[in-house]
Amino acid sequence: AELGDLLKRGGSGANSAILYEALDSLLSPHEKSQLMPLMGDRSQELRARSAAAALGIRVPAAEEAAAALLDDNDDLTRRLAEATLSGPTPSGPSRVDTERDATLAGGPGIVDDGSVLSPVEIALHLKSLPLFDGLTIRQLIDLADVVREVVHPPGTVVVQMGDDDDCLYLIVEGSVRVTRGETLLSEMGVKSFFGEIAVLEGERRTATVTTIDQVRLLRLDRGDLLRLMEEMPAIAICICQTLSKKVRELTERVRSEI
Repeated sequence: AELGDLLKRGGSGANSAILYEALDSLLSPHEKSQLMPLMGDRSQELRARSAAAALGIRVPAAEEAAAALLDDNDDLTRRLAEATLSGPTPSGPSRVDTERDATLAGGPGIVDDGSVLSPVEIALHLKSLPLFDGLTIRQLIDLADVVREVVHPPGTVVVQMGDDDDCLYLIVEGSVRVTRGETLLSEMGVKSFFGEIAVLEGERRTATVTTIDQVRLLRLDRGDLLRLMEEMPAIAICICQTLSKKVRELTERVRSEI
């Protein structure tokens, strides 16, 4: 199990040495000849050739690989490919560029200002939240499907102290001011978030949040999160593990200060 974790994360320094030594002892000569060339600091080209040789296929051209990723049966693979592959190919513009141009021109794929970021981009933003840092990329993209993107002009009250509310906000552009009455509590910018208690408990807001400049937010409603957790218990378990870890760390910190 420990070796499997090292294989997934790669390795360097001491971890890499342990991994190589263990695999050298455990694998058959044939298995070592196939796996070892795929590891280490070799160039992508050399690793691609080794992988192709082990699979008994030729190394595909870049446009062939891109087309295969975009047509993959796995939804996660397709989404990641669509979010990262762009630029013309020898045969012309890529499918991603074509769809993007159609969107900008007002074609069938046009989106409104509330859905500018792709699910992959939203997933990467969600990954920065401590509440979700234990989720896998697939789970984050499932979560991204229920997140809404909203834009507010300067001076907009996003959250009003005392109001009943049940959603979490993550700032992806701009900044906000947090106040309680006439008292300024803080100012928050990109990658900051607020409402994590509300999204879990549905409590009344304890402060007012007002935009300083134009702000782009990712909004996650409590109902959507709970429904997703019911449909995919693995997400609920992961969030509970993260919260448990935070509580344990806080408890240990308090004990050390007593």
